[in-house]
Amino acid sequence: MSNSGVTTYRVENAHVPLDELGRRLTRVLDLFKTRKQAAEVAERSVDMLAKYEKGAVEPPFSGLARLCLAAGVRMEWLATGEEPMLALHEYAGVREPEPPPYMAGAPEPGGAMDREMDLLTDAVRITEDVLHKFGIRQRANAAQFAELVRFMYGELAAGAAEDAASAALERILDIARTPR
Repeated sequence: MSNSGVTTYRVENAHVPLDELGRRLTRVLDLFKTRKQAAEVAERSVDMLAKYEKGAVEPPFSGLARLCLAAGVRMEWLATGEEPMLALHEYAGVREPEPPPYMAGAPEPGGAMDREMDLLTDAVRITEDVLHKFGIRQRANAAQFAELVRFMYGELAAGAAEDAASAALERILDIARTPR
């Protein structure tokens, strides 16, 4: 389509699942010193950013654009996950831009730290899902929850599939609920 010399494209059925967008948004937010700093940049509350990260609410373009601009992240990466994550300066040729000051010392994306964080995130999510299924999340204290997450993390790190790890946790909870 052309309008006033500007070419636009219509994409049919373009859909970005909110949970995937939320995971990528978490990586952008991690580039800031604090969530509060990121919330100020996005002109949103910290609580609203958390809802965007969880995929509970679709974030507005304006807030995402401000976050990406401030963090030096490509909007295309945020939308699709296609690397590179960081934007190259248009006039810098092939060299990477200097990272923003709040990124100094940040681990490289895609490294061992990302894998560990992905495993931990999955462990927490699966544990919460199983506890919710059993209706006991509210009764588990922080230490109990941490122990269950640690178990789930160990299962995932050992290569167990999510459904197998979830089933193992369900068996543990069944045993724990059975009166002796």
